[in-house]
Amino acid sequence: MKKVAEALTEKIRRTDAVIRYGGDEFLIVFTCCSEDIIKKKIEEFREEINHIAANEHKLFNGAEFGYSYRKAFRKDQKLLRAMINEADVKLYYDKKNSE
Repeated sequence: MKKVAEALTEKIRRTDAVIRYGGDEFLIVFTCCSEDIIKKKIEEFREEINHIAANEHKLFNGAEFGYSYRKAFRKDQKLLRAMINEADVKLYYDKKNSE
């Protein structure tokens, strides 16, 4: 997981953040970013993680992603929980479709 965290951190801007969220999950916070750019970054992350998985002799099978997007964000716990839940639903959908 350390190599994955390092790879994700290298692929974001200084204004963004990678946060470990559970055992093998990460939250990536993008600031001032369009949904199209987020989708593009997810594909870059997927390629990098698949590359790491291949070099680590299949210790894991790659990565699945979920995301949540808002044009305007405000510091609000209720909104943050809703966004995390939304991303979680998309993550499980991605997991189900990658099997």
